[in-house]
Amino acid sequence: MAVLAVVGVVLWLTVFKDGRATTPQAALEKMLNAGKSRDENAVKSGFCQADLEMFRKLGQPIPMPDKNEVVTGWTIKGTHVKDGVTWVDFVVNSTKDGTPTSDDTSVPVVQEGGVYKVCVSIEPGPVTDVPSGFPTSLPSGFPTSFPSGFPTSLPSGFPTVLPTG
Repeated sequence: MAVLAVVGVVLWLTVFKDGRATTPQAALEKMLNAGKSRDENAVKSGFCQADLEMFRKLGQPIPMPDKNEVVTGWTIKGTHVKDGVTWVDFVVNSTKDGTPTSDDTSVPVVQEGGVYKVCVSIEPGPVTDVPSGFPTSLPSGFPTSFPSGFPTSLPSGFPTVLPTG
């Protein structure tokens, strides 16, 4: 039993050095524990500076579980690297209004000052500055090529340069 306790302390000091997340998985674990206990300050400390700035600019509060949602557990499945960014893959289980849910997802993490932090702002998302109603495709029936027989080149001898002088 004493050996198990020593191993636990060594693991804790290796993964959470001085309470800081020193691995990508530890960053997510810290964030999930903070969310489960509804500790907004701990959740805030788990986000990267870019996320905190994004929330501030958008006038949004720090994301927390809904009041009627209870995080019941999670499984961290591993990590993968995409475009040079480390992502932590996990499944989070919760109940919302008494109904159990399970969400299989991934979050990007970055290192800031030697500590890993969740950084959702680096995830590519939808473009948000396009005016509403702006067309995203051509209208139905709009021609996308020239009709057959339509000239696509200049006749021979036709000047291709304007005279100068």
